[in-house]
Amino acid sequence: MGRSGTGKTFLLNTLSEALGLEHRHYNASLISFDDLVGFPISGRGALDRAVPRDAGTVWGAESVLIDELKSLQA
Repeated sequence: MGRSGTGKTFLLNTLSEALGLEHRHYNASLISFDDLVGFPISGRGALDRAVPRDAGTVWGAESVLIDELKSLQA
């Protein structure tokens, strides 16, 4: 957390790139649950797992940045 423009997001994106991590960067104000984990699949009356929508989901990522969480506050 910190003031806008201080390089927080840039630092995390650059660090994950330098470490060679499979990185995902999301803007919390623009995504939905399905964007993160895929489509939920129910089995036996409970949520068992999710099927990834595409390569952009968090599955398989070694580094995940969810940016702009503060913008979700009411």
